[in-house]
Order: sequence, then C-alpha cells, then structure tokens
Amino acid sequence: MVQSVALAYPHLFSPIQIGSKRVRNRISYSTHSTNYAEGPSGLPSERLVAYHRDRAPSGVGLGVIEGARVLPNSSLPSSRGLGTFGRDTLPMFRVLMEETHRYDIRHDYSDTATAHGAPDAQHGQSAPALRALGDSIRTELRSSACEGPP
Repeated sequence: MVQSVALAYPHLFSPIQIGSKRVRNRISYSTHSTNYAEGPSGLPSERLVAYHRDRAPSGVGLGVIEGARVLPNSSLPSSRGLGTFGRDTLPMFRVLMEETHRYDIRHDYSDTATAHGAPDAQHGQSAPALRALGDSIRTELRSSACEGPP
C-alpha cells in the first residue's frame, strides 16, 4: 500500500523546506481542538502533551497545534481551550516539543498564537497587539533548545 501511494505521489514522502524548517515529509495533521487545556488561563496539560506524543511516531512530518486564546477576554467554544496570553504556558509547550521532536515531527504555532475571539478583534483594533504577542511566543519557542535542527 505505502509503495503504491509513493508511486502515485512521488513527493509525498520526500523532505520539504518550509521557511526555516525542514519537514521530513509532506504529511501533516491540521489544527483541531482537543479541549485538553487546564485552568482559566488554558495551560497546556500533560494530557495535551500525551495526545501529540502518541501521534508523533505515526510518520507525520508537520503537526499544527490547535487554536488558542491570546487575550484573557478571548472566547473559544470550550472553557478547556488552550491559552497563550501568559508566559506560564511556555514550559509545557517546550515539553511538548521535547516529547515529539525525537520522532522528527515539526510543529506550527501560527494558529496557536493568533486564534482569538475577542469582540474588538472583529474590528481589527487588537490585531497589532495580537501579532506582537504571537511573534514573541513563536520567537521564544523557536529559540528554545528543544526546537531541534532546522
């Protein structure tokens, strides 16, 4: 089966460079809510880490972490939604990277650091602040030792 897929889609299992990231293949999973965050600030939980760690050996090259609140007054459909508005979320994001990078999976945080449901965001009033926060969080995560080779 894998061989026939590889013949039909010759680039599927080949590495690809996406910006500064080398992704081992073109197989990915898209953003989806797990509702595995903890507390009012939406801290990434051990269960969230285990969820992604369990999927890492599957051969996926790129995983997109779920959308997250970037402001305390942001709303998501679930009260167990992930949050990124505090620096206290970074340690568990680092654990997530450490637990999954050993399987050569890369993660994208673009949705994680920008999803929001703040009322003023609908009118663009908070967009610059959200972009700055998202950029700051992504920079910290990229610079951490668990980011792995480019």
